[in-house]
Amino acid sequence: HLMRSATVCSELFDRLLQDCPQFHDCKSCLAAFLLEKEVVDTAGLAFERYQVVAFGTGESCCSGWLGFTGRIVHDCHALVIARRALRRFLYKQVLLFYSEDQEKSIYKRSPDSELLQLKPGIYLHLYTNQTPKGAAQCILMRMSSNNYTSLKLQCHTKGSLIPASFQPPSVWASRICCMSDSDKLTRWAVLGVQGALLSYFINPLYIVSVVLGDYSHSVEKVSDVINERLGQGWHSQLPPPFEKREMYIFGGANVGPLASPPEYKDLSLNWCLGDVGVEIIDSTTGRAIEESPFTSGPCLSSRLCKAAFLSAFRAVAALTQRQDLLELSTYRQAKVRPPTTCRQGKTIIIIIYYFIIIIIIFIFISWQTPLSRATYNMSAKQSAKIQTT
Repeated sequence: HLMRSATVCSELFDRLLQDCPQFHDCKSCLAAFLLEKEVVDTAGLAFERYQVVAFGTGESCCSGWLGFTGRIVHDCHALVIARRALRRFLYKQVLLFYSEDQEKSIYKRSPDSELLQLKPGIYLHLYTNQTPKGAAQCILMRMSSNNYTSLKLQCHTKGSLIPASFQPPSVWASRICCMSDSDKLTRWAVLGVQGALLSYFINPLYIVSVVLGDYSHSVEKVSDVINERLGQGWHSQLPPPFEKREMYIFGGANVGPLASPPEYKDLSLNWCLGDVGVEIIDSTTGRAIEESPFTSGPCLSSRLCKAAFLSAFRAVAALTQRQDLLELSTYRQAKVRPPTTCRQGKTIIIIIYYFIIIIIIFIFISWQTPLSRATYNMSAKQSAKIQTT
């Protein structure tokens, strides 16, 4: 599993970059989603088939002011871009289910709800050649105890990765602030990777395993950080179909160069199954570059921006004859729609969203209290020294 995951990701990337080899070194920060399918050959023997369905590269994000047009991709880290490309692939599969031969789609109807679910024998895996930024990279600096719930949330803002509790409200309201990869993985272990809009149509999709092609960190400790940060004792309170899923994290091969050339550090590549070619985004602008093999139009908005996802969402809503969803004119309206007018899937994801927000607030308060005391004690000592002098 470990070698096959790394190999199929590397081979696909190399094949897609044959027409633009100058961007090959962007492979240094690669994340890819794979589907493992159980199939039977002509002799009746069962085997597993691995297929890369989405990948992304990148190691930075926008550091400017928030944009509200929905046409800028704020976070261009490899893991985030790969997940956005995966959501684009999932939209294609849902459209395929409702518009063409359902046998070609990875989805089938759920027996206990109106939502779609994966067909049996299909599993989602993640390969990445970089340790997720955030708490998973800070484990060597933590205390010797196993209190993983004390690890603080971190976010990218103004070009730096800093604790989220250090951000004043004015920064959250105006600047681009992106959660770290470690925090996102922890969230996806509960909510799934499909996002809020797709939750109107499909059951949560969870990552079964992560192959980590980075030898600089302990795989066991990275696994503990991702899987144990939220603590225990609350899993049974999650309403179906959501549940806390453990990600099995393994060490694998690193398939890319150690670092990208300076001129390519701000570039991010994306692709999903069915795309004619890769798209290259400039992370400083959040838009595709003119040299990109694929561009959506003269404005260079990425195919992974919120406006593109809203268009796909409305296309599915039209096929399913959901007039109530077609009346939602913006991405934000669709994402935070009041629960009283939602279907079961959307209601549940909003409940869990606020549940996790409460957990985050609790962690912030418990973490900031000793920090405030330490700061007060330090100030008191400094004042005493000044008075003595």
